[in-house]
Amino acid sequence: MSVFVRVGRVRVVNSKVVIKTRPEKLKPIINQELGEAMPVCITDKNKNIIHVNKTFYSLFNLNEKQTIDIKCHELIKSSSCESDDCPARHILRGLERYEYEFEREFSDGRKVCCLAVLTPYRGSNDNIAGIIHHYIDISRCKQAEAEMKIAQERLVVEQVALREKNIVLKEIMNRIDDEKKQIAFRIQSNVDRLVMPILRKLKEKANSVEKDYIRLLEGSLSEITSPFISQLEKNFAELTPREIEICNLVKDGLTCKDIAGVYDISEQTVIKHRKKIRKKLGIGGQKINLISYLKSMSDNTSS
Repeated sequence: MSVFVRVGRVRVVNSKVVIKTRPEKLKPIINQELGEAMPVCITDKNKNIIHVNKTFYSLFNLNEKQTIDIKCHELIKSSSCESDDCPARHILRGLERYEYEFEREFSDGRKVCCLAVLTPYRGSNDNIAGIIHHYIDISRCKQAEAEMKIAQERLVVEQVALREKNIVLKEIMNRIDDEKKQIAFRIQSNVDRLVMPILRKLKEKANSVEKDYIRLLEGSLSEITSPFISQLEKNFAELTPREIEICNLVKDGLTCKDIAGVYDISEQTVIKHRKKIRKKLGIGGQKINLISYLKSMSDNTSS
């Protein structure tokens, strides 16, 4: 606080505290103008305490007797006091404002963290007559900073753990994908080795209608491990089971007539199914070939 004091009057003058009154009149002036809102300690230029207010007593758990005939460093007990970096010395050397933080621990284990703001007060000759020490209790701020630091450290640890879990999860997923590919390969190998030869023998003795069914069976068996149908069910949940079957047949190149023969239904019914399928796939009314579209989907799911 920067004030000018003359017989009880206070005003700002060039950021300096100028006091033109006798020392015994200093206490009531300070009490009147600075009040009790902030702990204040006033020392002379020899660092002897000449006044403290009630808020100061309360903050540092002191009484009036404990502040008689002692110097400021005996109360504050900061590590910088009585050293070359003594805050009071900075003011006495001409600095207009000096701030520092310190912590004081009491016999009951309580700790107080303070921000001290020192400013000089000057006499009528404009020489430094002493120092006004303002103290701000920043214990809660320091506690919040400490808690924030702990929370940030905990967050870093959690982030590292999450990254490690993601790495492990990715390795597991890769392992599962590899196992799925191996299973699919074994199934397809068994189909090619055990089932396909039998179908080829049957095709040699089958009539034209039977050959069509055998060709459909061969196509389905060759794609038994393909994810096409499962992806179709997942991505287009509105498709009915019959529409998914028709999608698979259309992808294999069967015409409406062929599909009608497979299910023993009319071609018009198949055409209606195809229109519904196009709409549910999001290509209704567009000039997109349904066979090519389904084949591209199959290629994407297989890759």
